[in-house]
Amino acid sequence: MDTLIPVTPSGPVLILFGVWLLLGLAAILLLWSGLKGLWHRKLAGGSFKVCCSLVVGGGAATLGALGLALQTYDRLTHEQAAVTIAFEQLDRQHYTAHLTWPDGEAASLQLMGDEWQLDARILRWRGPAIVAGMDSLFRIERVSGRFSSIEREREGPRSVYGLYPEEQTLDPWVLARRYPDRIPWVDALYGSATYLPMVHGAEYEVVVTQTGLAARPLNDTARRAVRDWQ
Repeated sequence: MDTLIPVTPSGPVLILFGVWLLLGLAAILLLWSGLKGLWHRKLAGGSFKVCCSLVVGGGAATLGALGLALQTYDRLTHEQAAVTIAFEQLDRQHYTAHLTWPDGEAASLQLMGDEWQLDARILRWRGPAIVAGMDSLFRIERVSGRFSSIEREREGPRSVYGLYPEEQTLDPWVLARRYPDRIPWVDALYGSATYLPMVHGAEYEVVVTQTGLAARPLNDTARRAVRDWQ
């Protein structure tokens, strides 16, 4: 079961949309002018403009795909609530995790183990990117169950759920990691994770800060679970 975390357009997405719109209009104008030149038998000039329109249009398509990929990330301007998670025990080391996002979207997943873990990707910018208004971005990647015993962790059943589509063809995280010299405005990209014990009735809040994920107990059951955690 995969659940896409809902997001709203961020600063980087709006910037890319503006550039995409300008490039798209430029490609259309170049194509129209080139075709008009070819119609009037101006082969050299017309062909050149058509080729330029294809290049500019390709750039617009790439920016459009990147903008769609950035839509799966959230802006991080300060500490931000990412998700709340509550637990219902079904059996020994078997729980239902009820996740609720700030906009009200919810999902219920079955986790195996003694503890739950949440993983996220974080992208931070620098230099001109910050001047352009591009805030740090984060995306909650997955939720999983884990066993406190190493032996049990090796041999026990695994329960891991992705929280976004993995088949994205263009991902800013992958591009920044693959071509660090070509994207110099990326200050840092890193994974962050947090995990706490699973107990029937426990409820936690996960927040994202500039340094990564943090989880806090929201009720007495969760506070007792954290206090007695070994």
